[in-house]
Amino acid sequence: MIKSYLKLIRAPGLFSLLGNTLASFAIFSLLNTQIPTNITQYFLILVISVCWYQVGMISNDIADFDEDSKERPFRPLPSGEIATRTAASLSIVFTLIALIISFHHSLLFGSFNILLGLSIFSYNFFTKNTIIGEVNMGLIRGLNWTLVLAYFSLFQLEIVLFACVIWLYTSVVTHISRFETAQLDPNTKNSSATLLAVSYTHLRAH
Repeated sequence: MIKSYLKLIRAPGLFSLLGNTLASFAIFSLLNTQIPTNITQYFLILVISVCWYQVGMISNDIADFDEDSKERPFRPLPSGEIATRTAASLSIVFTLIALIISFHHSLLFGSFNILLGLSIFSYNFFTKNTIIGEVNMGLIRGLNWTLVLAYFSLFQLEIVLFACVIWLYTSVVTHISRFETAQLDPNTKNSSATLLAVSYTHLRAH
Protein backbone atom coordinates (compact mmCIF):
# COMPACT_ATOMS: atom_id res chain seq x y z
CA MET A 1 0.00 0.00 0.00
CA ILE A 2 2.76 2.47 0.93
CA LYS A 3 4.73 1.67 -2.23
CA SER A 4 1.61 2.11 -4.35
CA TYR A 5 0.84 5.43 -2.68
CA LEU A 6 4.37 6.70 -3.31
CA LYS A 7 3.93 5.78 -6.97
CA LEU A 8 0.58 7.59 -7.03
CA ILE A 9 2.02 10.88 -5.79
CA ARG A 10 5.29 10.63 -7.74
CA ALA A 11 7.24 10.68 -4.46
CA PRO A 12 10.59 11.91 -5.87
CA GLY A 13 8.94 15.24 -6.64
CA LEU A 14 8.31 15.79 -2.95
CA PHE A 15 12.01 16.36 -2.33
CA SER A 16 12.06 19.29 -4.71
CA LEU A 17 9.46 21.09 -2.61
CA LEU A 18 12.06 21.61 0.07
CA GLY A 19 14.20 23.61 -2.33
CA ASN A 20 11.31 25.50 -3.92
CA THR A 21 9.78 26.71 -0.68
CA LEU A 22 13.20 27.38 0.82
CA ALA A 23 14.17 29.52 -2.18
CA SER A 24 11.03 31.67 -2.04
CA PHE A 25 11.24 31.98 1.75
CA ALA A 26 14.94 32.90 1.59
CA ILE A 27 14.36 35.54 -1.09
CA PHE A 28 11.54 37.03 0.97
CA SER A 29 13.73 37.11 4.08
CA LEU A 30 16.58 38.83 2.22
CA LEU A 31 14.25 41.46 0.79
CA ASN A 32 12.54 42.08 4.14
CA THR A 33 15.23 41.97 6.81
CA GLN A 34 13.02 44.08 9.06
CA ILE A 35 10.43 41.28 9.25
CA PRO A 36 11.31 38.47 11.71
CA THR A 37 11.27 35.05 10.06
CA ASN A 38 11.90 31.62 11.54
CA ILE A 39 11.96 27.93 10.71
CA THR A 40 8.42 27.41 12.01
CA GLN A 41 7.02 29.77 9.39
CA TYR A 42 8.96 28.02 6.66
CA PHE A 43 7.82 24.60 7.88
CA LEU A 44 4.17 25.67 7.82
CA ILE A 45 4.47 26.89 4.23
CA LEU A 46 6.28 23.68 3.30
CA VAL A 47 3.54 21.51 4.83
CA ILE A 48 0.88 23.35 2.84
CA SER A 49 2.91 23.09 -0.35
CA VAL A 50 3.36 19.34 0.20
CA CYS A 51 -0.39 18.96 0.72
CA TRP A 52 -1.17 20.72 -2.55
CA TYR A 53 1.43 18.69 -4.40
CA GLN A 54 -0.22 15.47 -3.27
CA VAL A 55 -3.66 16.82 -4.13
CA GLY A 56 -2.38 17.66 -7.60
CA MET A 57 -0.84 14.26 -8.24
CA ILE A 58 -3.75 12.26 -6.83
CA SER A 59 -6.48 14.25 -8.59
CA ASN A 60 -4.49 14.02 -11.83
CA ASP A 61 -4.71 10.24 -11.76
CA ILE A 62 -8.39 10.35 -10.82
CA ALA A 63 -9.13 12.65 -13.76
CA ASP A 64 -7.13 10.43 -16.13
CA PHE A 65 -8.46 7.10 -14.86
CA ASP A 66 -10.07 6.05 -18.16
CA GLU A 67 -7.03 7.01 -20.22
CA ASP A 68 -4.65 5.33 -17.81
CA SER A 69 -6.78 2.18 -17.87
CA LYS A 70 -6.05 1.89 -21.60
CA GLU A 71 -2.51 3.25 -21.86
CA ARG A 72 -1.00 2.82 -18.39
CA PRO A 73 -2.85 -0.02 -16.64
CA PHE A 74 0.13 -0.44 -14.30
CA ARG A 75 -0.63 2.85 -12.53
CA PRO A 76 -1.95 2.44 -8.93
CA LEU A 77 -5.58 3.35 -9.70
CA PRO A 78 -6.33 1.37 -12.88
CA SER A 79 -4.34 -1.61 -11.57
CA GLY A 80 -6.54 -1.67 -8.46
CA GLU A 81 -3.61 -1.22 -6.07
CA ILE A 82 -5.44 1.81 -4.70
CA ALA A 83 -9.20 2.26 -4.98
CA THR A 84 -10.38 5.41 -6.73
CA ARG A 85 -12.62 6.17 -3.75
CA THR A 86 -9.61 5.94 -1.43
CA ALA A 87 -7.62 8.26 -3.69
CA ALA A 88 -10.48 10.77 -3.76
CA SER A 89 -10.74 10.64 0.04
CA LEU A 90 -7.00 11.28 0.38
CA SER A 91 -7.23 14.22 -2.00
CA ILE A 92 -10.04 15.72 0.09
CA VAL A 93 -8.11 15.15 3.32
CA PHE A 94 -5.00 16.93 2.06
CA THR A 95 -7.14 19.76 0.69
CA LEU A 96 -8.79 20.20 4.08
CA ILE A 97 -5.44 20.11 5.90
CA ALA A 98 -4.05 22.86 3.65
CA LEU A 99 -7.17 25.03 4.05
CA ILE A 100 -7.54 24.51 7.80
CA ILE A 101 -3.91 25.43 8.46
CA SER A 102 -4.00 28.42 6.15
CA PHE A 103 -7.31 29.83 7.44
CA HIS A 104 -6.12 29.33 11.00
CA HIS A 105 -3.21 31.62 10.15
CA SER A 106 -5.23 34.34 8.42
CA LEU A 107 -8.21 34.97 6.17
CA LEU A 108 -5.96 36.24 3.37
CA PHE A 109 -3.70 33.20 3.52
CA GLY A 110 -6.72 30.89 3.50
CA SER A 111 -8.30 32.69 0.56
CA PHE A 112 -5.02 32.50 -1.35
CA ASN A 113 -4.91 28.76 -0.77
CA ILE A 114 -8.45 28.39 -2.08
CA LEU A 115 -7.25 30.05 -5.29
CA LEU A 116 -4.29 27.66 -5.47
CA GLY A 117 -6.53 24.65 -4.88
CA LEU A 118 -9.01 25.78 -7.55
CA SER A 119 -6.14 26.22 -10.01
CA ILE A 120 -5.00 22.64 -9.38
CA PHE A 121 -8.46 21.11 -9.74
CA SER A 122 -9.35 23.22 -12.78
CA TYR A 123 -6.16 22.09 -14.49
CA ASN A 124 -6.66 18.39 -13.82
CA PHE A 125 -10.38 18.24 -14.60
CA PHE A 126 -11.12 21.04 -17.07
CA THR A 127 -8.24 22.86 -18.78
CA LYS A 128 -5.58 20.18 -19.18
CA ASN A 129 -6.58 19.27 -22.74
CA THR A 130 -6.69 22.87 -23.92
CA ILE A 131 -4.16 25.62 -24.55
CA ILE A 132 -5.48 27.26 -21.38
CA GLY A 133 -4.03 24.32 -19.49
CA GLU A 134 -0.52 25.50 -20.24
CA VAL A 135 -1.27 28.87 -18.66
CA ASN A 136 -3.07 27.10 -15.83
CA MET A 137 -0.01 24.98 -15.07
CA GLY A 138 2.13 28.12 -14.99
CA LEU A 139 -0.35 29.73 -12.62
CA ILE A 140 -0.04 26.83 -10.19
CA ARG A 141 3.72 27.22 -10.12
CA GLY A 142 3.53 30.98 -9.75
CA LEU A 143 1.03 30.79 -6.91
CA ASN A 144 3.16 28.23 -5.12
CA TRP A 145 6.10 30.63 -5.21
CA THR A 146 4.03 33.49 -3.79
CA LEU A 147 2.66 31.47 -0.87
CA VAL A 148 5.19 33.26 1.32
CA LEU A 149 3.71 36.67 0.41
CA ALA A 150 0.21 35.52 1.33
CA TYR A 151 1.52 34.11 4.58
CA PHE A 152 2.95 37.50 5.60
CA SER A 153 0.01 39.40 4.05
CA LEU A 154 2.48 41.46 2.04
CA PHE A 155 2.84 42.49 -1.59
CA GLN A 156 6.46 42.25 -2.78
CA LEU A 157 6.89 43.37 -6.38
CA GLU A 158 10.23 41.59 -6.79
CA ILE A 159 8.79 38.23 -5.77
CA VAL A 160 5.66 38.76 -7.86
CA LEU A 161 7.79 39.51 -10.91
CA PHE A 162 9.89 36.42 -10.22
CA ALA A 163 6.69 34.35 -9.94
CA CYS A 164 5.55 35.77 -13.29
CA VAL A 165 8.80 34.58 -14.87
CA ILE A 166 8.20 31.11 -13.41
CA TRP A 167 4.62 31.25 -14.71
CA LEU A 168 5.83 32.05 -18.23
CA TYR A 169 8.64 29.48 -18.11
CA THR A 170 6.32 26.73 -16.91
CA SER A 171 3.70 27.55 -19.55
CA VAL A 172 6.29 27.46 -22.35
CA VAL A 173 7.86 24.19 -21.16
CA THR A 174 4.42 22.59 -20.84
CA HIS A 175 3.55 23.70 -24.37
CA ILE A 176 6.83 22.38 -25.80
CA SER A 177 6.42 19.05 -23.99
CA ARG A 178 2.87 18.73 -25.28
CA PHE A 179 3.96 19.47 -28.85
CA GLU A 180 6.87 17.00 -28.73
CA THR A 181 4.58 14.25 -27.46
CA ALA A 182 2.13 14.91 -30.28
CA GLN A 183 4.96 14.68 -32.81
CA LEU A 184 6.16 11.36 -31.40
CA ASP A 185 2.72 9.78 -31.33
CA PRO A 186 -0.03 11.43 -33.42
CA ASN A 187 -2.55 8.90 -32.12
CA THR A 188 -2.03 10.00 -28.53
CA LYS A 189 -3.74 13.02 -27.04
CA ASN A 190 -1.54 16.09 -26.82
CA SER A 191 -2.32 16.18 -23.15
CA SER A 192 -1.13 12.70 -22.30
CA ALA A 193 -1.47 12.04 -18.58
CA THR A 194 2.06 10.69 -18.44
CA LEU A 195 3.47 13.84 -20.02
CA LEU A 196 1.57 16.06 -17.63
CA ALA A 197 2.61 14.10 -14.60
CA VAL A 198 6.26 13.99 -15.64
CA SER A 199 6.24 17.65 -16.67
CA TYR A 200 4.67 18.68 -13.38
CA THR A 201 7.23 16.73 -11.36
CA HIS A 202 10.08 18.01 -13.55
CA LEU A 203 8.95 21.61 -13.13
CA ARG A 204 8.66 21.13 -9.39
CA ALA A 205 12.27 20.01 -9.38
CA HIS A 206 13.46 23.21 -11.05
